[in-house]
Amino acid sequence: MTTIFSKVPHWFNTIFLQLWLSISSVSFYQRVILSYNGYGVKYILTLSFASSLLCSIYMLHYIDNIRQYFSYGIISQAVVNLDHILSQFPELKYDGTKISLEQAEPIYINNIYNRPIVAIDPDNKIPASNKAKIPILLTSRKILFSFGDTQKNNVNNFQVDYKQIFGNEEQVITQATTRALLEKFFSAAPKVVIYGVFPLIGLLIFLNTFFEKSFIIVIIYLLAHFMSIKFSMKICARLVMFASGAFVLLQPITLLVAPTYGNFIWIIQIWANLLMILGILKFTNHNFFKNN
Repeated sequence: MTTIFSKVPHWFNTIFLQLWLSISSVSFYQRVILSYNGYGVKYILTLSFASSLLCSIYMLHYIDNIRQYFSYGIISQAVVNLDHILSQFPELKYDGTKISLEQAEPIYINNIYNRPIVAIDPDNKIPASNKAKIPILLTSRKILFSFGDTQKNNVNNFQVDYKQIFGNEEQVITQATTRALLEKFFSAAPKVVIYGVFPLIGLLIFLNTFFEKSFIIVIIYLLAHFMSIKFSMKICARLVMFASGAFVLLQPITLLVAPTYGNFIWIIQIWANLLMILGILKFTNHNFFKNN
């Protein structure tokens, strides 16, 4: 056991060195061609789960702030938005199947930046074009959750029937009811993150990288053969995977914590790809002069 733990610092140093060299050294890619083995799959898989671990730690910290808010009334910076949203919730009548409002018009609940986060629309009066822009929509019988990127493209959604939450009993849904439900949900959330979200995010990062980089691997392979460079598909895959290391590690946590810096991560990826191409050209020229 002591031997295993003694190897951990060496493992971290190795990973960090490879990540740093992949965005700072042309010669690194020459070594990837000559001295490294495999397709780079193990390397990307390791970084995918490392990135997932960082995302999970951030989510667990956020969830802990929410639990303290519900349990002890502690309003930290992480829950200011949540407290502001919950304070605006109106009373809803639930008849065992659907909800209703006393007023006829929909109710919009905004965050601290005055952007609509929740809309309550039992009478279906909100235009269909606006519904996808609202993250949480309460219709007469269901709650719709919508998720999209920062440009509101590729919006995905799922829905939950009120019976799954409140059962079949008639009741008045108040702020206290909503808080109790959320407290129960976030009390169970850490186990969901550790046993469900963590491995799922890691696997999704890996699969997304694999499919996204497959096209680049083929391009590098064809480009190499066009320039009469005899690289196998394994070498091309290994080069692309090592050039993608920093991107794979940083992109998910950046999108989660600071999405406005997403373009910077892409700049890092483009720079790494440029170093990879220069490394291939330098390796080719070196071998050409060596053989002549």
